[in-house]
Amino acid sequence: MTSKKLRNTAYHEAGHAVAAWKVRCPIKGVSIVPDESSEGVVTFSRWFISLGPDWDGSPRVQRRIENLAFIALAGPAAQRRFSPRGYRHLHGSDDLSGAAHLLFEMTGNTEENDAYFRLIEVRARNFVRRPRIWTAIEAVAAELLEREVLTGKATRAVIVALHKRLLAEVYPRGVPFQTHESGG
Repeated sequence: MTSKKLRNTAYHEAGHAVAAWKVRCPIKGVSIVPDESSEGVVTFSRWFISLGPDWDGSPRVQRRIENLAFIALAGPAAQRRFSPRGYRHLHGSDDLSGAAHLLFEMTGNTEENDAYFRLIEVRARNFVRRPRIWTAIEAVAAELLEREVLTGKATRAVIVALHKRLLAEVYPRGVPFQTHESGG
């Protein structure tokens, strides 16, 4: 029997991973093996390099910062959806403060930052409520509970296999268009 704490961690990390996949942030790995600083972790490739939000206000950097905050907030949102009564802000405090800090580096203003944070938090909460997204989070969490550690490639494979299966259910005679998951 898997502990409730481990299941919460799996859903939390799966939320991060599926959000990262959605915004095309390269995942290196996902783990629910606890260490001295966390219960689990998602690691990313060199996607964070060359962000200068305090001096580079370009749309590209702004979007990257928004995506990073979104990824950070999707973990707590998924955990909260999985276990509304078992979720405590402490579980996602590093994610919440990390997202707030990222956004503040870009806005530099507390009022604007608070509003921006709330917007990204609502996006993350609504993201994990989408049925197909939730199914992907459940699939990644189940795989994590079975294996404890997934490579980025294995994580993507779980999500893409599910995506293809869901598309096949909707389009049994083949997808009439290309998606980035199906090769287009």
